Amino acid sequence: MKSTISTMLAATLLAGCTGMASLQTDTAIMPENQYGGPAMNQNDAIAVASWALKDPATTRGNPELAARAIAAEDWLAGQTQLTPDFGDYAPVNEVFWGELRRQVRASVGIAPGASSQTVVNALIATADALKAGAPNPAANLQPPTFTLGPDGTLKALTNLPPFPARETAFVELGKHENRPTGNCFGPTC
Repeated sequence: MKSTISTMLAATLLAGCTGMASLQTDTAIMPENQYGGPAMNQNDAIAVASWALKDPATTRGNPELAARAIAAEDWLAGQTQLTPDFGDYAPVNEVFWGELRRQVRASVGIAPGASSQTVVNALIATADALKAGAPNPAANLQPPTFTLGPDGTLKALTNLPPFPARETAFVELGKHENRPTGNCFGPTC
């Protein structure tokens, strides 16, 4: 009897752990820039993703901006905690960010199960290469992560569609912002 209870308990715990693993969100670490800091901090990521993905006209013909915005969005979608500016809010806890990640990835041919770290690294490297005028800027956009291949992904980055989940994701993020309001002229603002 004692052995049966122990076996059942172990099976339950194992099943619970398996279920927990499936609930974890893929989180990336922002790659370093040329100065050794992050390529984008949280505020930069929020600003570029919110602005650039709001209207397809913003990124049309500008694959560098599109790559940075998608890297920022994918990075934000996997964050487990934002700075205190956003209280206890974290995009990883919001279904809207998961939906936005799915929509954005589908639009440029990113494999659904691709590692966020691989996606973010490749898109930041591509944006940097485009900015520098490198001869093969899309070299990092390789299958199986980027299912359209370098040329197809670059073409998709040049003409992004609208993302219906974008509005809801950023509105939800804004609801949790704890930044001070009003006039404040002191050093603690």
